[in-house]
Amino acid sequence: MKNILLAIALLIQAAASVASDYDDEVLFEVLKSANLRAAPDLSSDVLELVPGGQVVAILASESPQKDWYRVISPRVHDRIGFIHESLLAPYNFSYALEETENEFHKIKRFLPTAGRYFASASPSRIYSKEGEYLVQLPRVEDTKGSANITVSFTQSAFPYYTIRYATGGANCCNYYRFLSKDPFLTQSFDVDHRMKGEDSWTLSSEGDWLTEVYDRSFRYWSISDEWFFYGAISPEPTVTLQLIDGQPQVAADYMRTAPLSSSALQERAADLIILSDELPEGDIGRAMYLLTSELIDLIYSGNAESALALLAAVWTDDFMLDYVDMVDRAWFTQKLIERVQLSPFYQPWMLQGIEANKGVETDA
Repeated sequence: MKNILLAIALLIQAAASVASDYDDEVLFEVLKSANLRAAPDLSSDVLELVPGGQVVAILASESPQKDWYRVISPRVHDRIGFIHESLLAPYNFSYALEETENEFHKIKRFLPTAGRYFASASPSRIYSKEGEYLVQLPRVEDTKGSANITVSFTQSAFPYYTIRYATGGANCCNYYRFLSKDPFLTQSFDVDHRMKGEDSWTLSSEGDWLTEVYDRSFRYWSISDEWFFYGAISPEPTVTLQLIDGQPQVAADYMRTAPLSSSALQERAADLIILSDELPEGDIGRAMYLLTSELIDLIYSGNAESALALLAAVWTDDFMLDYVDMVDRAWFTQKLIERVQLSPFYQPWMLQGIEANKGVETDA
């Protein structure tokens, strides 16, 4: 009973002091997985397991209590506990402190300046406007097992904090998690596609939050057994997303455009390489990439009929993409439509108008 009362008293004392300690923290690194306990005692309750490599904040003004440090949880709002000093080491690598604030919070970011990067991500600690500690981002549940994570605070007007995950590699991949500022972290959504403009959202004149992402559905697309789009020349169209009721959705009102005029269609056809038997084999891949990119852009703007008209103007009637598999224009048209329908961003309006007179079944 005494231990319980002591733990309660210590937590009350700790919580009361957090508000005054906004400018009085130092970083420590957890050497291996450590239990965050309710009191400085091995028999006290375990509040959470802090993984090895996690960077935690300790109040600089305090000395260890019986070889235990009072640690502010990197994961849970208002949780303060104790970790044995044998499991902690001062974070001796050079870092800079960056302080910002927005309408709702004060923010401290610890940014590495030399030596190495933080084990998971640069710790970003969020406080109320009055200086009360709230949480450290990214939280453990926000890491997704990724080793390359950044937290963005650059868009002060956007109502969400941004966590970006980078998997690395020449052809892959960024993912994003967005956490609401108010109500604090209670609403979230993910964007599992690379965003154009590095996680930026813009506010339209109509008051809608919009962003653009790259659709990777056409990367390494195999049209036949003999022919496919390899990485460097794979179409990668952009899709506009709109934040509706706290979730990103395809922004049809912002993507759809008026049909191309006949003259505009002729101009686009003139700019493209004509697919014919006279085209050198080395130029076919680039020509197909340019043409297919134009076709998808037209389809994604709601102009599938213009896309097929452009295809007919550029692909001669007797040209076969691959004489073994007999990939002619009709075959390619069917494969293109099927591929569009497999995209996670596909909407029936994208193919509207072509199913009746082209013999193509769609969901429109």
